[in-house]
Amino acid sequence: MTPNDSIHDLHNVPDITDVRSLLQLLSAMGCQCSFSPERKGYVRINSQNLHSFSPQYSPPALSDAYSSDASLRDEFDTIARKIRGSVLLLGPMLARFGAVRLPLPGGCSIGARPVDLFLKSLNVLGANL
Repeated sequence: MTPNDSIHDLHNVPDITDVRSLLQLLSAMGCQCSFSPERKGYVRINSQNLHSFSPQYSPPALSDAYSSDASLRDEFDTIARKIRGSVLLLGPMLARFGAVRLPLPGGCSIGARPVDLFLKSLNVLGANL
């Protein structure tokens, strides 16, 4: 999700629980996400209203609307903990807002799959973890 683009059309997207959960996370951060009822595997994401969703960091104009609502943060954290793919939001959100907070990802029943490589990569790029 680049800062200058707002409409993203994705093709060949499987309609599976992990994808739906990731779209819920994007929706919780202000995106409008939808699977096309006419075209199988087609998803449109409008990120025009994307905001950081974190109790520690919110854009100043949105801080009252989002960072103080604990029930929304809890719902977001619950969804993020369900899937491994939530870790893929770290880089784009960090690039867009300069800060991000996500709970550790979950969803892995096949054994340990650490996220340290993602974190090390962000650190090398200058992120403070």
